[in-house]
Amino acid sequence: MYNSGEVIGTARLILPLPGHNRPGHRSFPMQGVCDPALFRRLPTQGTAELSRFAVSKERRGLSTAATSLARLALVRGLVQLSQEDGVTHLCATMELTLLRLLRASGIHFQNMGPVVDYYGPRQPVFCDIASMLGRMAQEQPAIWDYVTEYGQFTDGGADHGANIDERRAA
Repeated sequence: MYNSGEVIGTARLILPLPGHNRPGHRSFPMQGVCDPALFRRLPTQGTAELSRFAVSKERRGLSTAATSLARLALVRGLVQLSQEDGVTHLCATMELTLLRLLRASGIHFQNMGPVVDYYGPRQPVFCDIASMLGRMAQEQPAIWDYVTEYGQFTDGGADHGANIDERRAA
């Protein structure tokens, strides 16, 4: 939200339902459109689905920089919530354009399988949050500083954030 209290975007973190490790049980909406085998590589504990990630249509007239910052603010909130809820991995179905925009900010997801038709073409993806943040720290240290509040929102903040002063001096 802006200081005015206006909403600039939204994102939803869906935590697994109780009993989610039973065969055939679905915790996440994307499991209804993706091959169940795709989820075997994700840990049954600590995975959440990211969905409804969007900048408000009312804010689409913002500059490219402001829109990028709004996206990063959403990611920052997701990283914070993930840390608070013990989420270590995210899965999602995303538009290819959004994945490209996120990659430009050092936010990399891995493809889980083929593109599916889920409110339009979407790529099923996942990420190990610690690995994603580690790569972000290397590729986009200033963005890592913002997204993690200088490591505050990470379990390994000291590891990734140890060189903050060195990165700033460079």
